[in-house]
Amino acid sequence: MKLPVKMSSPVIGVISGLLGLGIGFGLGALIRQPEINALQKQVRKLQKVAAELKIVVQQQNDELTELLIRYQSLKAWQLLQKHSLRTSIREGLVIQYGMHDYFSLMLDRLETGRDFMDDETAFYIAFSRKLDNKSLSEEQEECISSYVLSKHGREIREMDQCDVSLDIDLITAVGVSEREAKRKAFGPLKFWKRESGASEPDTTAQ
Repeated sequence: MKLPVKMSSPVIGVISGLLGLGIGFGLGALIRQPEINALQKQVRKLQKVAAELKIVVQQQNDELTELLIRYQSLKAWQLLQKHSLRTSIREGLVIQYGMHDYFSLMLDRLETGRDFMDDETAFYIAFSRKLDNKSLSEEQEECISSYVLSKHGREIREMDQCDVSLDIDLITAVGVSEREAKRKAFGPLKFWKRESGASEPDTTAQ
């Protein structure tokens, strides 16, 4: 059976080309208040390509599902094939859960304003470079793998997929409630009523 090529690099390349965010942040950028504005700008860019990004994520989900089906169809004695396929699946799952953790950290930073812990900062910087399709050192690759496995080791061992489209939905919803509240409060009809209310004749006394 011909084994599929590794999927993580192509998927990251597509995402990088789609977003074009220039996401990478230095350590200082993660802990200074002005950088909240940069994160908000990044979120707005993500929101603009949310539909396309969900398509890419779904393609990744489909590829992983196919790999899992192939893996489960292999016989017990096909050890080399199973090992190679399992490695590809593991790498794909690390990317999936890594994207989930990356988006979760982004949203948490915006919602709470808290500073990242040291391991979160290292992971965020490394995964930012990966999403930018930039080269990573072995240390940065290990940082991503260690961080993700420390949080999702059981799921990855059991080959459970992570649906990142749910995270994209959360990113899409950022600021929506606030904008909706402003729209309702200052919509054209309400504004007109507020401005014209004083000039409307009082007919209740007639």
